[in-house]
Amino acid sequence: MNRERLSLGVHAASAAALLLLLAVPPVLDPSTGLEPYYSATWPEPLALGLLASGTVAGALLQTGGFVERETLAGLVVVVAGALLLVATGWALLGQGQAAVGLPTMREFVYHRWVVLAFAAVTFGTALWYADIVRRTMRESASSE
Repeated sequence: MNRERLSLGVHAASAAALLLLLAVPPVLDPSTGLEPYYSATWPEPLALGLLASGTVAGALLQTGGFVERETLAGLVVVVAGALLLVATGWALLGQGQAAVGLPTMREFVYHRWVVLAFAAVTFGTALWYADIVRRTMRESASSE
């Protein structure tokens, strides 16, 4: 497997893991109204799910040959950067009022920090993919 496909696969996997992580509170405690937890800050962390879905969809489109890798590399870095900014805002700004909506608060004390860590990993893998695409383009340009 070449490095470009590997880095794109790792990036898509980290974004998919972030999506699963966002689904943990409703799955573990479906009876709770999670509105206070997920709407404690603006932009809401559900935007994280939308952004993460976009990066996974972009990876699938590139694998199918529908998007050029250079375009996808730029898009993935921008979207993953926005993902990291939203996750950072949610983790830092919504700390106090968000956990009030969860009756089993102990289980979710570190949830937003884990989401932030996964967002950072997703951003790091986006940078890795973009770096590999950039190097590949340089190598192909120098061989011509």
